[in-house]
Amino acid sequence: MKRWRCLLCAALSTALLGIPVVAAGEVEYTITRRGEPPVLVWGQVTTLDETQITLEGGENAPYASIVLNLSEDTIILDAVNGAVKAASDLKEGETLYAYAGPAMTRSLPPIATAVLVLCNLPESATPPTYAEVEQVLPGEDGQLSLLMTGEIVLHLSGETKLLAAPDATEPLPLESIQPGTRLLSWYDVVMESYPAQAVPEQVMIFPSDYTGWIRASLEELVLDGQILELSQAQRPITLDGHLMLPLRPIAERLGGQVEWDAANPSRIAVTGASNYVLTLDRDTVTVEEDMVLSLTHRPVAVNGVTFLAAEDVILLHQLKLEGLWPQV
Repeated sequence: MKRWRCLLCAALSTALLGIPVVAAGEVEYTITRRGEPPVLVWGQVTTLDETQITLEGGENAPYASIVLNLSEDTIILDAVNGAVKAASDLKEGETLYAYAGPAMTRSLPPIATAVLVLCNLPESATPPTYAEVEQVLPGEDGQLSLLMTGEIVLHLSGETKLLAAPDATEPLPLESIQPGTRLLSWYDVVMESYPAQAVPEQVMIFPSDYTGWIRASLEELVLDGQILELSQAQRPITLDGHLMLPLRPIAERLGGQVEWDAANPSRIAVTGASNYVLTLDRDTVTVEEDMVLSLTHRPVAVNGVTFLAAEDVILLHQLKLEGLWPQV
């Protein structure tokens, strides 16, 4: 439950992101992305201890100075070979690169929590890129093309060196990569195209924090790469510019149960990996019995089917919204 609360609070604390507009005939709707990736910051260490680092940014650094909090989840790695390091290995005066936030205070200097800290990077070298997989395009002979956050495509193959993530004894295989998987990728050359493309020399694959991934439109509903078979009444609809998804088939495919009582027909309870209670035509949801949160759109019932906005389904079930290939 603690992990669920942390993930949910993190999603709600960040800004609503880019809103892809999807058109189907004369119908237009949006799926608003919640959250945003951590940002790359760098600078010279001026003060540090086991829980906090202050970086003084140099030329072209995004911040003149920034304070990074180190949590028990912060990963510290050697920027060249990916070896795990400890806070005690860091030194004043050295230059560090870090992926932090995205939540950041408005103080001077700003304060953020470091997700990943990279040390020991040679002066002329490029730091590895930490990003999340948006879409996976399988190729021939086990090759993969991955659309990443930041709209860059990475091409991986059997020649790509795979590094074991912290707390893992073996590297995860390429076939474990799915939308929501995080990669730390080493590459120097980026091809000038749209989207930009690169071929990493080595990658570190981190398991996804999501329960699965979803692709949704008026035409189809796909969970973890499998198309859901829906009745005509369960097909997605639009309402006030939002894509509305049928709750029951999604929750049940994810191993949950949807409870409805004829004596109280406006109340819908979902139990399982996600536990929450909805009330039809109300724009709030009660999670884990005591967390009351706002919904993107009120749930509705149409022909006996309960529909919930795609954004709310994604958040409540901790799903990754599969990215769309950038339009040229």
